[in-house]
Parts: sequence; structure tokens; C-alpha cells
Amino acid sequence: MKSLPKIYKNEDIHPKNHNRNMVHVREKQPDNKKIEEVIDNLFYKIGSPYHKKIWIKTKEKEYRTFIIAKDKKNLYTLENEAIEISSIIDIEELITKKD
Repeated sequence: MKSLPKIYKNEDIHPKNHNRNMVHVREKQPDNKKIEEVIDNLFYKIGSPYHKKIWIKTKEKEYRTFIIAKDKKNLYTLENEAIEISSIIDIEELITKKD
């Protein structure tokens, strides 16, 4: 049997690391667990939630209102507005002074 010519093989092959380090910069996202805790505390503390004035900041608007109900997706205010819980950036109970 006749031998075939050798195939060229480059001996100077070094693997190169072409992976690039990437940095993703994102806007600070609200801590959903903290928001959920504040909402739960409003409903499970002594007293009704609609007796407590609440400040809510969402992506679109700020509210100073009283919360009367909630479901899995929304908070409902005394003014018949539905505020989507996932759009809430910050929530806080306002302290009222008693004379």
C-alpha cells in the first residue's frame, strides 16, 4: 500500500481566552421583601390598616392615603384607587400626632 503525504499540523497553537469581563449597571431596584413586610405589618398589627395614614411612592405617582384592602397584586385605597404592589418603590407609615 502506498503511503499518503503527511497533513500539515501547526505546532504553535495556544488557546486564547477571548472571554470578556462584563459589568452590568442597573438602577437600584426596590427591595420587594421589605415592601411586603411593611404591607403585612400594616394588616397584622393591632388596629385596622385604614386607621393608619400611609405614604406610598410608585414609579408613576406618590400617594398619601389610607389602605383599606389588599390582594395578591394590588393595594386598595380609601379613594378607590388600585396600586399595583410590584410598582411600589417605597412605602412608609406616617406618624400622626395626638393632641
